[in-house]
Formats: sequence, C-alpha cells, structure tokens
Amino acid sequence: MTNPPPTNFLWEGELPERMIHSSIKHDLIRQYIRDYIAILTNVPKRSKLRLTLFDGFAGGGVFSENGLIVPGTSLILGEEIMRAKAEFGDARNIEFDIDLWAVERNKTNYEQLKHTVENSEFYNNFPGRVHLRNCSYEEALRESIERMLKVRNTTGRSIFLLDQTGFGQVDFDHVKSIFEQLKSPEVIMTMSVSWLVDIAGNNPTFLKKVASLGIDKNELRELLESKRSQASRYGGQKWVRKYITQHIGAAYNTCFFLKSRPSNKDIWLLHFANNWRARDAMMEVHYKFANKTHFYGKAGFEMLGFDVNSNVDQVEMFNFTKTDGENSSIAMLEDIPRSLIDRGGANGISLGDLFDRELNDATTTLRQFELGAVLARGNKVLEILTADGRTRPHAKWLRRDDVLRIPDQKSLWTNFAR
Repeated sequence: MTNPPPTNFLWEGELPERMIHSSIKHDLIRQYIRDYIAILTNVPKRSKLRLTLFDGFAGGGVFSENGLIVPGTSLILGEEIMRAKAEFGDARNIEFDIDLWAVERNKTNYEQLKHTVENSEFYNNFPGRVHLRNCSYEEALRESIERMLKVRNTTGRSIFLLDQTGFGQVDFDHVKSIFEQLKSPEVIMTMSVSWLVDIAGNNPTFLKKVASLGIDKNELRELLESKRSQASRYGGQKWVRKYITQHIGAAYNTCFFLKSRPSNKDIWLLHFANNWRARDAMMEVHYKFANKTHFYGKAGFEMLGFDVNSNVDQVEMFNFTKTDGENSSIAMLEDIPRSLIDRGGANGISLGDLFDRELNDATTTLRQFELGAVLARGNKVLEILTADGRTRPHAKWLRRDDVLRIPDQKSLWTNFAR
C-alpha cells in the first residue's frame, strides 16, 4: 500500500509552502519543456506537433511561496504549451495536438487540483485535451499509453513527469514499460537520497523497496556505512546510475542533485530518453541553472569514474558553472585521444559516434565537446577531417559526420599523456 503524502504535500486549508528544491525543480522543468518544444517546432515543413505530457504526482496544482501563489508542475506544463503555441505554432502555422495528463491519488489534493486546472487561463483554450484523474499514477499511465498506441503512425512522443515524494512511490517496472512500448518517450523523475539513506538502517521493509534495483548485500552495506559522509551521495550516484538505468533500458540518462540549502535535502533529478538530443538538451538546461544542480565527480568523460577507495570527502562538487563548462571542454584535450586509443577509433571515428559513445558519462554538451575537439586539434593530439577525408578547416563549428583520429605521429599523444 502506498504511504500517504507528507504534510507539506497536503492541500487542506492553506496552500503548502513550496520548498527550495521544489522551486529549482519547477524552474528547471519549465525551462526544459520550453527548450524541448522549441527544438521540435524548429523542423522544416513540420505542420503538426503531437505530444503527450504526463504529470503523475500533480498534488493540488499550486503552492504558496513568500506570500504568493505559484504554479505546480501541471500548470507549468499547460502554461508552456500555450506560450509555445503562441510563439511557434501560430507563427509557423504548426497545429498543436497535445494531451496533458494531471494525476493525483489523494482525494483532497485532487479536488484542489481540479479546481486549479479548470480555473486556469489555459484550460478552455488548450490545443488538445486535458485529462484530470483521481487515481494512482500507474492506472493513468496505462490509460495514457493505450491512447497513444491507438494513434496510427505515431512515435509516442511524450514526457512523463514522475515527481514522487520520497523513494518508494514509483515502480521502476512501470518506467521500463514506457520505453518498451513507445519509440520516443522521456521520463523525468525525482528521488530523495536523504529519505532513502535515513530509513535504510531502520525500516524492515527497506530491502523490499530497493529489490527492484538489484542491489547486493555488499553494496547495500557500503551505502549504509557511508551515512556519515559524502560517500552516501557517491554510493547513490553509482548504484542509481548502474542499476536503475540498466533496469529501465533507456539509451541516455542524467542523474544529478538539486541543491536545497538551507533545508539540506538531497533530491536526485533523473532524466531518461532514447534520443541523444534529449540528453544534450537536458545538459544545456543544467548549465543554465548553474549552482542550482550538482553532482560529485570530475569534468570530462567518466564523470563518476572516481576511485571508491579514495577519500570521497575530498572530491570536488561539479556545479555546472561557466568555469565547469570550460573545464569540461579543456578535459577533452586528454579524454578524446584516450578514448580513441583505449576504446577504439584511433584511425578514425565520426564526431557523432564518439559523442554518443561517451555521452552518458560526460559533463559536456555537444557544443562543449566540439570546442574540446578543436582545442585537442590545436595541441596536435587530434586530427579532424571532413566526411570525405579532407582536413577540416580551422573553424570552431564542426559537424557530426566529421572524422576524429589520432595523428600519425602517435608519439605526440604518448608523450603528452605521461
């Protein structure tokens, strides 16, 4: 049985106060939806945009913040659709055909959600359908997927927002089923590492809750014993990426923390997709929100490739600042040649193929990766050719079909890497 929502997520009487990490999360989701639709509508000859947006834990739809009423995720999704339709749809003559699902299981919360959505500015003019559901997220999830599968010649383009409170409300098998049934879905979900670590040693049902992750006893013990330091965050990053991403089966993912001081809660924001552009777009958003999201690791490839035997409390935090972005490009000076030699492609691999291969474990956006490749070429540890084998002119803009390779004088890289 699902636990009842915590008191700060109950819409009874006064509106609940929006917490710091929720404010960051809402702003980040708004920005991602905005960028996502901008990308989709910037396609030549596109005449129609069919999209499903699913909010599986909608709450009451609004919060209080500093004496003001601020929108929750369902309203944010609706507002961004209306803004995009006015900016892109009408201007480019693109028909919007949108399904917006707002789902809330708690009856009291749902009544507030229904009132909020039906009295919103977008409800009566929404370009599609608004589905309000007072049920579990999994029940509405099945219904929404069934509706998509009935549409002929559709890729199931969709974003599923599973903003759970705590850890155990989302069954990872349900997330896995999304990627098994649809061609172009994305999932954005949250998970509380603080809640997870705090209950780990005290709650007898804990092992059942994490069983779907496939964690073995030694790794669980490592997590529990690390509660006194940053190691819990390291351990979390490690097994969340390893087990959840493998279990869900999406090709691309991000797993970063939302900063929440002074509340000092550690909330993971996870994003799963099957398209590299989606992962790249999410990384761009994290850089737009510098110092508001972070992870524990290094710039460049193998961002979480730390030594578990080292003193984890001394490892730096990556904050997606401008400097972090510049360092990510600089890291390519070593990381690209090393990847070509160690993982294949020393004699030539397309920029796109190399980027796709390293993308999930890299701190670079595509643009930062290109700048890093140019830097490596300038230091003569990398050659860049056009797809037809000619030397790429010394411009900063590259193409995904450009070919990267180690120069014939391999001793240059060998000496550099020592």
